[in-house]
Amino acid sequence: MNAVVPTSFGDHIGLAVVRSLGKNNVPMTVISNDRNALPFYSRYCSRKIVTEYDDEFLSGLTEDDLIMPNGGEDILFFAKNAPLYDYDLAFPDSSTLEAVVDKSQLMQFAITHTIPIPDTFFVNSPDDLHDIHDRLKFPAIIKPTLEKSGRGIVRVESPDMIEEMYTHTLNQFGPSIIQEYIPFKKRYSVATLISKDYKIQRICIIQDNRIYPLNTGTSCFVETVHNSEILDLTFAILKSLRVWGMTELEFIIDERDGKPKFLEINPRFWGSIQCAISAGVDFPFLLHKMVTDNNNSVSYDYASGVTGRYLFPKDLLNLVSVLKGRYPFSYKMKTAADFLKFYPNNTDYIFSLTDMKPFLSLFKYYLLEKKYWRRPGNSATTSK
Repeated sequence: MNAVVPTSFGDHIGLAVVRSLGKNNVPMTVISNDRNALPFYSRYCSRKIVTEYDDEFLSGLTEDDLIMPNGGEDILFFAKNAPLYDYDLAFPDSSTLEAVVDKSQLMQFAITHTIPIPDTFFVNSPDDLHDIHDRLKFPAIIKPTLEKSGRGIVRVESPDMIEEMYTHTLNQFGPSIIQEYIPFKKRYSVATLISKDYKIQRICIIQDNRIYPLNTGTSCFVETVHNSEILDLTFAILKSLRVWGMTELEFIIDERDGKPKFLEINPRFWGSIQCAISAGVDFPFLLHKMVTDNNNSVSYDYASGVTGRYLFPKDLLNLVSVLKGRYPFSYKMKTAADFLKFYPNNTDYIFSLTDMKPFLSLFKYYLLEKKYWRRPGNSATTSK
């Protein structure tokens, strides 16, 4: 089947998918409404279409076209429209996706199944804040139920700010939950490939070593690891959650008790996917093979100690934020030393000596877009 990869400007995730499928000679069409979409510049992008996702375009897709799970909004769009057109999906139907990506539904599922999560409060309006005021601990986190890539997440430091910040988040990003802030130093992504009969075929655990923006951002330097406690919790969650295809689960280690807490699940390709591919788990190709060839082979092997880096611009911006921030001098020097450290098993999210054009196109854009460097936290990347 022809793999159809939706993408956008600055989409390093889509770039990893395109490189994976192209290297394995999978027939592919890369689509976007932005003619400067990053994967368009890849040598592995043999066919690209700049288009709006309108009726004319969707009607041109056939039963031989397989939509790959890239971009949270895109997969929901294609899932909702799938019954009206002939294309196929490499991910579940819209009702399953919505139940997973909605933070409120997911946290209620976790509570029902005794999965460890941050203390969570389900608030429908600012008026409900009075009912939970005495139970809230600060700092607290306001998180939109349909949050994407960290957008809309707010840390509230004191009770007198909660109503104003919740109202702002509600108006800007829609319904939101409130969670306790959990102090942590370790955060993990667990990627899994699940068959249509809900069996885990592949798995890879990745530790986030640096993120940007600081504290609430997405990964910019990661490393593959093995962690039995995280692995067991992942199996427990997925045993109860009937979802298939590509999933990425996120956990943090609570510094107060040393135990993992479950944060969310993304039913799509995710930000550090290139690191997993380099560690021996080629998720895009394996997903395509599973759907098209009904391949149900199982292997949980992958290399640990493989690092992945979003050097430009996010890891560089992480360094700049620390150096400009109010941190101890010793911490700034350690951050700078870590940034300059050489890692023999490193792979970059975008830079590749055998596929240079995507990096050069992005470098040119950010070099000219000077306002980007004056706005910490702004990012052209639309997916996690």
